[in-house]
Amino acid sequence: MRHFILIYLQMLRFQRVLPSCAFYGDRLTNITIPNTVTSIGSTAFRDNLLTTVNLPNSLVSLGAQGFYNNLINSLTIPNGLSSIPAEAFAFNKLT
Repeated sequence: MRHFILIYLQMLRFQRVLPSCAFYGDRLTNITIPNTVTSIGSTAFRDNLLTTVNLPNSLVSLGAQGFYNNLINSLTIPNGLSSIPAEAFAFNKLT
């Protein structure tokens, strides 16, 4: 499974949209989202173990519960992201 995730992450360099449920429950601990990504679907990173998220400056759309139930304690939100949907970062360690 881990090998599949690494291949998928490499393919992301060429994608603009990260689909819903893309990494739902995959137990990821860290991720780098490329600057080519403009949209992250609903529950794309739900139920993982992420601690830090740096959203790319290219991001303009984030789906509901995109990063729900992780361990995120640090977050950078790009200027182009005009709204944050319900529960996008719920059940994390953000203060």
